[in-house]
Amino acid sequence: MVSSISLTAPIVDSAAAKQLRAGFRWLRFSDPLLESSFRQHHIDQARSRVQTHLWLSIALVMTFVLIDEYLLQRVDGAQLQLVRVLAMGSLLVSVLVTAKKDWYGRYYAQVVSVAVPLFGACAVANELIDQPGGVSFFAAIALVVFAIYLLIGLLFIPALCSGLFILATYWAGAVAVGVPKHALIYNGTILLFANVLGATAAYALERLLRTSFLEARLLSDMANRDGLTGIYNRRAFDEHTDRVWHQAVREQRPMALLLVDIDHFKAYNDYYGHQVGDQCLQQVAQILTAACRRPLDFTARYGGEEFAVVLYDAGRGYVQELANQIQEQLLALAIAHPASSGTGRVTVSIGAACLSPTQDRSIFGFVQSADEALYEAKDTGRDRTIIVDRKHGDSVTGSFCHTGQSDNQAQRRAS
Repeated sequence: MVSSISLTAPIVDSAAAKQLRAGFRWLRFSDPLLESSFRQHHIDQARSRVQTHLWLSIALVMTFVLIDEYLLQRVDGAQLQLVRVLAMGSLLVSVLVTAKKDWYGRYYAQVVSVAVPLFGACAVANELIDQPGGVSFFAAIALVVFAIYLLIGLLFIPALCSGLFILATYWAGAVAVGVPKHALIYNGTILLFANVLGATAAYALERLLRTSFLEARLLSDMANRDGLTGIYNRRAFDEHTDRVWHQAVREQRPMALLLVDIDHFKAYNDYYGHQVGDQCLQQVAQILTAACRRPLDFTARYGGEEFAVVLYDAGRGYVQELANQIQEQLLALAIAHPASSGTGRVTVSIGAACLSPTQDRSIFGFVQSADEALYEAKDTGRDRTIIVDRKHGDSVTGSFCHTGQSDNQAQRRAS
């Protein structure tokens, strides 16, 4: 008689898929990790373009300054020179930060959030100082507004804040120095429309960038997902484990790895057939995914009927609690398994390794410690959890101790 396992959706939603469906009207992803990844991706992708635009800005500023000096031929312009030094300094600091990739990734967003309003205020000051001499610098202010929205790598919200700051600065400064009312209204309206046009274009551009990022992430997720269960595959497991291992070394945080193996799965497949066996794999995958909800928790199909769970910043107590939860949820499903010895239902054996990664330890030893714990769980009766937290240097590395032992263990694992 065939088990009454219900076929559930095999594909587990990724954060990118959920965000695409939900949309992002306010240009922010609901998942903090996804938002952080997008911002870092945007900064990295914009670096070359930003460098070019900043150098172009420096050239344009120098051109305006030379034209201004030629037309007015000032004798005493100390105040104006200070304004121009500040403007040029803000550009040069921004260029300097883009020169090194590490500096750019860490500091550009903070630097430009100060440098852009400063440069805009300097452009306004230059206009208000020059205006009595009969030369208008106002066109440069409008160019600065457009550059803020489209040329220097700012996202929509900080660009909008900077553009409105320049508009407010111009209005306040113009009123303070007594710019004629008609000129104030005319120039203020131009700056307002420059902000509207720039903001509209920047909003549309960021929506396009965010959509492209999510679609690329979704394609990557699909390539890294197991086609049957919808959870991550072995390649994604290797990449994720390597990444969080090095993060744990830097941050001195503990890690844990659980290897979860369905007991007597070959007999289950032989009894019910592969289609029902596939449904069983899907249900176990869903239990593991539901149990692992922290940001860096990671679940993958390790191979065949074996699954892997990677936990960041997790000690032995949390690992034991999670393993108990997995066993209890599987017990609650009560998946019939007449070919199972003793229990009459589907069970899993869990081997877990807990340690604090250091420079002198390896991921290979970490995985092997969990693997040996899994073998011990299967050797001592299955349907149980074995947790080891010894240094993996105490474990066997490379091959197992004896060839005979390796062969016997491989046979037990396949059963």
